[in-house]
Amino acid sequence: MVSERMVAKFRSITPIITGSETRVTAIIRDISETKKLSNERKTLLDQEKTSRAIADQALVDAESANATKDIFLATLSHELRTPLTSILSYAQLLQREKIDPDKIKRGLQTIEKSAKTQGQLIDDLLDISRIQSGKLSISFTDIDPIEPVNMAIEAVRPLAEQKQVTIESEMKLNSEIIRGDVERLQQIVWNLLTNAIKFSTDGGKINVRVEPVVVNDKKFVSIKVIDYGKGIKADFLPKLFERFSQADSSSVRAHGGLGLGLALVRDLTRLQDGIVRAESEGLGKGSTFTVYLPVKGAVVGALNDPAKRKAELEIERPNLSGLCVMIVEDDPSTMEALNETLTSFGAKTIQCGNVSAALNSFAKAKPDVLVSDIAMPGEDGIGLIRKIRELSHQQNGDIPSLALTAYAKEDDIRNALSAGFTSHMAKPFDTLQLGRAVLKLAKADHEKRSK
Repeated sequence: MVSERMVAKFRSITPIITGSETRVTAIIRDISETKKLSNERKTLLDQEKTSRAIADQALVDAESANATKDIFLATLSHELRTPLTSILSYAQLLQREKIDPDKIKRGLQTIEKSAKTQGQLIDDLLDISRIQSGKLSISFTDIDPIEPVNMAIEAVRPLAEQKQVTIESEMKLNSEIIRGDVERLQQIVWNLLTNAIKFSTDGGKINVRVEPVVVNDKKFVSIKVIDYGKGIKADFLPKLFERFSQADSSSVRAHGGLGLGLALVRDLTRLQDGIVRAESEGLGKGSTFTVYLPVKGAVVGALNDPAKRKAELEIERPNLSGLCVMIVEDDPSTMEALNETLTSFGAKTIQCGNVSAALNSFAKAKPDVLVSDIAMPGEDGIGLIRKIRELSHQQNGDIPSLALTAYAKEDDIRNALSAGFTSHMAKPFDTLQLGRAVLKLAKADHEKRSK
């Protein structure tokens, strides 16, 4: 008998006649092991084909990633060089003699706009990095969403006016509030509005609508930004919120940017437990972006009036008269800009190009506020503030201090504050914000000493 587990093959059958009986002899060969080896060989071949397909796909993905990286780096280079070109060109032009006053004004406005554009690119890149590493801070408070929306509208209005684009708003909230971050919500709306302005035609219109909605039995505040411009192709809609994605990344594209704005909108919305959606009927038919943010369960009655709150935020030009500010900065151009800024607000300044000079002048100068860079040759600002904090109260060791630096990551801010700096501000700086920061530090120190 051939075993059930045996795979057999009959090689030959031979009849044998003995008397009245006929018998058969059969030669049987067991091919179980051969069959097993054949199956194993087939399995290995299938695995090799699968591995090869995976490797091929990985190669395709790697090539695609490299192509995306190359496109991004080329775009980044272009976007950084463009404002730099304007800054350098007008800076050289303004140094020439006999320049028309109107041209001077236009040049200075261009320099300011270009610097802000470059600063925004850097901020977007840093925010993306912080989000990816999970280090972006969100400060949740009870907020009336109308306030940050209105602030974002006012912030982009000059940009809209350049294209004669009209921004119309409809605020239909009752007393709904959300738990969110005022600055980050303003950043979300700002990005959506700048995107809408970019893709609107000259003389176009943008609608901003804020209203309560119910989605799947849950209450949300809906913030819609509607434009009637270029529109979005159907096949690009699924990729719209991906980082570095752009419908047109060629050298002849009509619109700038790194493709980060909408990715930031998505990430910042998610961090506030919200959802963002995009709709478009196609090219030339405009687009609608909607941010849904959950309404807080318990409705708080009277929040601060948005107009009153905005007026409170619009602080007047800071008056630094009577204050002595020590500036520690190794870059001569930045030192000159800092000195001109602070003295224009009435402050007296002490200028030190390195830590050694600052420490030598500190004891006898007794400044009211210290403004210091972090990265400097020899010894950095961290070393400076640590040595100052070792001094006694009588030696001015508790001086209010501002770290003014290009190191602006969350870790950099934390390191500066833990080393002893009172506050932190990133470069490039806004002159009014710098003046207000110095005034705030001086006032807080005065109040502390008065107690």
